[in-house]
This record gives sequence, C-alpha cells and structure tokens, in this order.
Amino acid sequence: MQQHGWLYRGVVGAALSALILLAAACGGFGLWDTVECTPDWYGLTITPPPGATILEERCRSAFNPDFWLVFSVPASALEAFQAATPITDWTSDASGLLNFQAEAARATSVLAGRFGNGAISVEALVDMSDAELYTVYYKATFVD
Repeated sequence: MQQHGWLYRGVVGAALSALILLAAACGGFGLWDTVECTPDWYGLTITPPPGATILEERCRSAFNPDFWLVFSVPASALEAFQAATPITDWTSDASGLLNFQAEAARATSVLAGRFGNGAISVEALVDMSDAELYTVYYKATFVD
C-alpha cells in the first residue's frame, strides 16, 4: 500500500516539474514578446486616419499573434477609421466586447464593433465622451 503512495507522489511530482519547465521554456522562446509592428503583421494592422495621434501600439508574438492600437482622432475622422477596419456592424452597446470593458465603463458614450472570420478576430471601441476628440481602442488577433 505504501508503494502506491510513493509512486503516485513521484508521478505527480514529475508531471508538475515538466509543467514548470514547459512554462519556463515557452517564455524563454519569446512566444509572448512584443515585436516591431510592420504593415504586414499577419494581416492585422490598420492605418489610423489622417489627424490621428497614436497613444499606444503593440504587436505581440504569441500562440495567437495580436495587434493593439490606441489613438485619438478628431470626430470628423470617424468614418475614415470605420472604413479602415473589417467591422461592418457598429453599436452603442459594448457589452459583447472581450477586451475593452474597463474603457467602455469609463466612457459616457461609445461605439463598439466586432468582426471574426475564423482566421482573424477584431474588436474596436470608440470612446465618444469628448464630442470633438474620440479615443479609439482596436485589437486584432490572428486565431487561425
């Protein structure tokens, strides 16, 4: 009976050790590194409309690479931004977004949109609290 206890502890210990080593190795291989964004980054990047001020931009190498962009833009450039995205349906309800709930909660007025085609998933939130200068949050992920 005691032999089974030692065997069980040995197997569990070996499995936990392997899991820890695997997690350390994945981090060591740069699977979650931020890399330089290029125009052809997995087909995820967009070009902000004229007059936009980029506040944050990130391309991340991961199991599912992603592109993250935050910028401010004059309200008059909203349609140009929308045309640059694959999103066709926009709504004032941001409850379906996975990535921008905190930003939506802080805003007094928003426009939200989502897109997915099996290869790319996109979410966007436009904070329209300032009627003249909007803040745009955009995330696209390569999921194929």
